[in-house]
Amino acid sequence: MLPVSKEIMEVFKLYKIGRKEALSWPSFESKTRRWERDLQDQLNEGFDELIRMQYIRISEDRFSIFLLDAGYNYLYPPRTR
Repeated sequence: MLPVSKEIMEVFKLYKIGRKEALSWPSFESKTRRWERDLQDQLNEGFDELIRMQYIRISEDRFSIFLLDAGYNYLYPPRTR
């Protein structure tokens, strides 16, 4: 996974987004605004990778980013016994 993809996923964790819940673009951008320029420049690559991996989905109106099951499991791995 690309470093920028990992950082994107950390934003979901920071906001405690649950399975199939949405993160708004304004909330996301409020965190990425502080990232180093090189990470900001790689955002599209990170989104493309996470969409391909079925970790996230972007709403048609592009206002929300949804955390899908695979992304949730990445952030919060099921406990093994």
